[in-house]
Amino acid sequence: MSFLTPDFSTLTGIGIITWEMETATPLCIKSGTTSLWNQASSTMEKKPSKIRHVDSEYNFYKKGPLADDASISDFYYTIAIDQEQLVLTHEIPASGIRGALRTYSIKRLAHKEHWNAALFPEKENTKLPIEATKERDDLKRIEYSKNLKTALKTPGWQLVRNIFGLAADTMDAEIENETIKGRLQVETGSLESISKEQFQKNVFDGNFKTFEPGPTNGRMLFTTRNPIDRVTHAAKNKGLHSFTELAPGNRFLITLRFLNPIPEDLGMVALWEQGLHQGLLRMGGLKSAGRGRLDVKSTSVNLFLKHTDEFSGLKPGAAEVFSNDILSGLFPSFEIPDWKTETKSYLNLLQQSYNRFQGGKTHE
Repeated sequence: MSFLTPDFSTLTGIGIITWEMETATPLCIKSGTTSLWNQASSTMEKKPSKIRHVDSEYNFYKKGPLADDASISDFYYTIAIDQEQLVLTHEIPASGIRGALRTYSIKRLAHKEHWNAALFPEKENTKLPIEATKERDDLKRIEYSKNLKTALKTPGWQLVRNIFGLAADTMDAEIENETIKGRLQVETGSLESISKEQFQKNVFDGNFKTFEPGPTNGRMLFTTRNPIDRVTHAAKNKGLHSFTELAPGNRFLITLRFLNPIPEDLGMVALWEQGLHQGLLRMGGLKSAGRGRLDVKSTSVNLFLKHTDEFSGLKPGAAEVFSNDILSGLFPSFEIPDWKTETKSYLNLLQQSYNRFQGGKTHE
């Protein structure tokens, strides 16, 4: 089977790659909510001016409209079940990790003019007669289909489509046939739970009058910044804001699951690790401000394969490690114990497949 033609008609295996990650720089993933955060006290007698870091107030459970200088954006959190109770917990969303991997893959493997090929143009907010609006949208759809067809004739976009899938927003029958489901599923592990006292000590170096945290898993930081206007190079008016971010040194797991894995998938894993090591592949927001860099501390590669052709470095694996995986017992289990050594061969294999591709076909 060509790496450009995913086949879902039969199950040939499962690939499970687990990264142990550590935040090298702060990681900013906002939840879209804010909490009370008043880091300045103006209540001290005979001192009307604000004194920062004295008698600060933080209350995660106080939401709603708050003044800009008395609020802080929350780190992403969700609801989980712990001992039959619903609890709030900080989480690194798997969708964000998958999105970062996809974006990096497009920018590394596709030509710049094709980076946005799968994005349908945004509708213009103009008041036009219905017929004129329909004509404009039809022209945009034709242009979108043309650009996507051109992009899909390149090896980079076919690699991205093969792993992440493609849902084309068009009525073009030729493009509709290119719509497929992705083969990659991403999961993220839990952040370490710490006590309320440890959480408070880590987030802010100052004196608290009140401190009511929500979830306390993951060592966090409270950060305040004021963006600079790119034109005037002065501080932006009303730009001062605070947010919660994950501190450096936090460890968590990322699991990549490939349906019907092929050797080129491992080449992509090696490519992603290369980007993480170089600091070019980052997660979360404010990446241009130096955030979102992760270190891969270790990698485990486990494969359940019907056929092992072209895979290198395989050794019989310990299937019992994944005994709770419903698919793990269907095929022989393998692992790549010396992944660090094998990454070069899988990168070379990926490069060879990329070079063989011409005009939308892989020549054997």
